[in-house]
Amino acid sequence: MTAYSQDQLTRYLEHISYPRSKHPRDELQLLTELQAHHLARVPFESIGLHYSPHRILSLDPDDLFEKVVEKSKGGYCLEMNTFFCEILRVLGFTVLPIGARVKVGPRYGGMTHCSNIVIIDQTRYLVDVAFGSYGIFHPVPLTSGLEFDNILPRRGKLEFRPLAQSTSPSTQALWVYSSQDDPSAEWVERYCFTETEYFREDYEVNNYFCSTHRTSIFVNQVIVLRGILNDKGDGLSGVLTMFQGEVRKRVEGVDGMQVMETMSNEEERVKALEKWFQIPLTKSEARAILRLPSELTQVRKSAVS
Repeated sequence: MTAYSQDQLTRYLEHISYPRSKHPRDELQLLTELQAHHLARVPFESIGLHYSPHRILSLDPDDLFEKVVEKSKGGYCLEMNTFFCEILRVLGFTVLPIGARVKVGPRYGGMTHCSNIVIIDQTRYLVDVAFGSYGIFHPVPLTSGLEFDNILPRRGKLEFRPLAQSTSPSTQALWVYSSQDDPSAEWVERYCFTETEYFREDYEVNNYFCSTHRTSIFVNQVIVLRGILNDKGDGLSGVLTMFQGEVRKRVEGVDGMQVMETMSNEEERVKALEKWFQIPLTKSEARAILRLPSELTQVRKSAVS
């Protein structure tokens, strides 16, 4: 049984401007275009932990639908990949939810990320709609050694191999996703995963840690990203990001990020959220960040500049 009805699916497709009339017959092409439209309309973001009186992130399907479709917001990986998994199932796709370890610095951390594997004609594709600027923005087949474009000049690579930090590498091979900023740059490992199914109970454990632990980047920083659709509507040509007090744009074929707007206080940042990311905040939500460490103030901004 799927979490969403056909009516809810229709409302979601209208929300991302990708109605059924635009859907191709080919399943892989449909998946590719759906992911692109989702990324261009539903942001990867942490604002629910800052602009919220309760700062609780729910993984309940009805709560996620209300957040995305009715309130025009997004969420971080545990919310968005859970939500996208249920949307794919309503469309008839076979989906395997999975967990992943993110590499920050020299070692991999715990299973704090999640993603989906979609099976089409016996081929398994990694589909991730919530990993920020180093994300994978289109379905990628699970083929070891595969290198692929990912908003050029940035590229990605999948490998099936052991991890250097493993205590028994001969028996612990798994999938590793790496990215490369340009052809001359080194490959950097981003996350690793297995094809073991993740249950909702696993997601709940991860969600509690990521949304409450004092070291979590989502707890400490206001982060937002959404994609920019290409002219054909079948992929992304760039991304818009907000990190603390700055909105930046990265477009395909151009090195580096272009600063689009710099904010010095909360009034400016709230306006920027709606202008650049189509995220409206109520007065209560906008006030909720006051006196939090993540609040944007002229004093704090100048102190770290």
